[in-house]
Amino acid sequence: PYPEFTTCVMGVGGGGMETPMMANNGGPGLGVTVHEMFHTYFPMYVRVNEKRFAWMDEGWADFNTAYVTKRYFRDNSDLLIENFTTSVQGTLGTISDLPLITSSQFMDNSNYGYASYPLPAFMYSILHHHLGEDLFRKCYAEYIRLWAKKSPSPYDFFYTFERVSGQDLNWFWEPWFFGFGDVDITIEPPVKGELTIRNMGNRPVPVVISVEYNDGTTWNADYTAGDWGTANTMVKEIPKHKNISTLTVNRGIPDSNILDNFYPPLPERYGDFKLTKEFLGEYTAKEFPVSIVISEKDDLVYVALSNSGLGSYMMPNGDNSLVSLANDMVLNLTKNESGTVSMNLELKSFGITLTGDKK
Repeated sequence: PYPEFTTCVMGVGGGGMETPMMANNGGPGLGVTVHEMFHTYFPMYVRVNEKRFAWMDEGWADFNTAYVTKRYFRDNSDLLIENFTTSVQGTLGTISDLPLITSSQFMDNSNYGYASYPLPAFMYSILHHHLGEDLFRKCYAEYIRLWAKKSPSPYDFFYTFERVSGQDLNWFWEPWFFGFGDVDITIEPPVKGELTIRNMGNRPVPVVISVEYNDGTTWNADYTAGDWGTANTMVKEIPKHKNISTLTVNRGIPDSNILDNFYPPLPERYGDFKLTKEFLGEYTAKEFPVSIVISEKDDLVYVALSNSGLGSYMMPNGDNSLVSLANDMVLNLTKNESGTVSMNLELKSFGITLTGDKK
């Protein structure tokens, strides 16, 4: 089904805003353009109540943006579940992380954006990963067709996906939409090729294993959130286990304690890398009213964006260059002849780059 109107995109400054048949965007950025155009479907065609359940509108627009930009503009076949770590990590499991069934009108600046945009987009990506491309699209298309020009509730969304997929998805709906909780994946050092993985939280997530061997070759595997069943432990066989150089689980998926997802531990992977103290501190971004704080945390470099909930441990990526654990932020630091220390921070998920000098 396709909406019976089109969307015109105009630049007027300051982010983007959807209206029927038109979107007012502050610039020509791919992400914001795709996002606002997809509002043609939600809430213009499928008329969800955004005041009560903003995640049924903005969450789909964020998910669709990640899907379309990766699959159609960048020919990127990476897992969609690894697209939302930076924007979800800081709030997940905190006191601000209310169940999504909570009416959006009761949220504030501490959680409205998180609960409306990246969190539901991440949850839709979990569902996409579990159902698979073809079945997910079948469920999604039927949901749009069935509820076009109507106002579905969250339960209509749940029941449509269960009916079309033929699956009982309560294991997913209950912890992610109705309960408080967290995600905390932890691993034990592999023993004779067997890797034990545990979820110490109560919200199921996919498991993505990445192995690099001593000869430079790699092995990757992923398992859906539904593969946990009723257990909180998985045991997976790792091939060529005697030649493992590094092993990582869920590097690109939100986790309350990401440091116990690595073998060997992250500090050991820094090797001789040590960020010069003069690069630590606070930087003022030129493009947006935000500060970037670079600090040492748990013997690692940590980057945080003020008042945004965005932050990540960083891995060395060259001289005075680092990359986030989810590979969605790239930080480059420089010092010019006059002694000015500057940073360049690429936020891949948002399609923007922040630059600025140290305060």
